[in-house]
Amino acid sequence: MRPFLISTLALSSAVLFSGNAYSHVLLSNVLLDNFAAVQSSIYLNASTENEETKKQNAEKFIDDIAERGIGFLSNDTLSQAEKEREFENLLIKNFDMKTIARFALGRYARGASQEDLQEYYALFQDMIVKTYSERFSDYQGQTLNVSDSQLSGKRDVVVNSFIQDEKGTRVLIQWRVRGEGGNYQVIDIIVEGVSMVITQRSDFASIIQRGGGNISVLTQHIKDRLDSVKTLEVSENK
Repeated sequence: MRPFLISTLALSSAVLFSGNAYSHVLLSNVLLDNFAAVQSSIYLNASTENEETKKQNAEKFIDDIAERGIGFLSNDTLSQAEKEREFENLLIKNFDMKTIARFALGRYARGASQEDLQEYYALFQDMIVKTYSERFSDYQGQTLNVSDSQLSGKRDVVVNSFIQDEKGTRVLIQWRVRGEGGNYQVIDIIVEGVSMVITQRSDFASIIQRGGGNISVLTQHIKDRLDSVKTLEVSENK
């Protein structure tokens, strides 16, 4: 994600995905509707007032995330470790990591044991935190502005926003938000038509397929990736 006014995963993911996910646009557009269908029911019998309130609340939710994310990303008094902790707290509170992780696992979730799934969920969250934390330095004062939103299914709202840099370049960022009564969580970020969860799902499927369809291959891949990041951090701090 590039420019925000909203949050960190928001911001970090936007910066990351706007830069390298365009090759997945066609796949993303095909699967996004399926994701919405799997995750939500058909929206029926809601009043216009309730619809508008739900959209307004979702838009404010994204605004609040962005403000907090931009706040610590632009705070030069915070260390990298402190920013990483802020990001993890923001992620846990505002993103439905279990829903995101399970969808990213796709059909392979059905054949996995509860023990394997719990290990995967924990590793997935650690991977997201480390992956996006490495991109904090990409933040160069971009801003994010929420434009509008629309209902998607019974439980979801898609909030539309634009990230803009100092040159005036704008990137469309859409947030799929789920919740009721002011209790909302992000379940996907879509950058110029490219879904974060669908891109991740495609990547994970390739890894699992190469390993014969066993989820343990993916968990080991994530562990190796996290170990590499930790090794790099240690060498940089010497």
